[in-house]
Amino acid sequence: MYRWLRTLAAVRLVDLSHYGLPKEPMPQEMIAAGVSLVSFSGDKLLGGPQAGIIVGKKALIAQLQQHPLKRALRADKMTLAALEATLRLYLHPEKLAAELPTLRLLSRSVQDIQQQAERLREPLAAALWR
Repeated sequence: MYRWLRTLAAVRLVDLSHYGLPKEPMPQEMIAAGVSLVSFSGDKLLGGPQAGIIVGKKALIAQLQQHPLKRALRADKMTLAALEATLRLYLHPEKLAAELPTLRLLSRSVQDIQQQAERLREPLAAALWR
């Protein structure tokens, strides 16, 4: 019998603990552990476009391809192009934190965030208290 896994929003392709972030389960680890299908979010997982991604056993993916909703829910060409561009960044993990905006922002130091908050304090206060 197949083991199923519900949609995970927090799975990752790279170990985020290298960037000082909590370790999260990765799709490839789940598949290696015997999970038949893993679904996850392209924007939350990759820092790319909003897209649902499903990986797993070929026979199960083929069944999903036959479902009538597949055509209505498929990604368009622009989403696929953005997804490809984002995935290409992962080919160079040594540059990932510098080139992937989501990871760059998530892995900032507390000091960096504090400095940005200080820079924004006066303009925000002026805009809010007019």
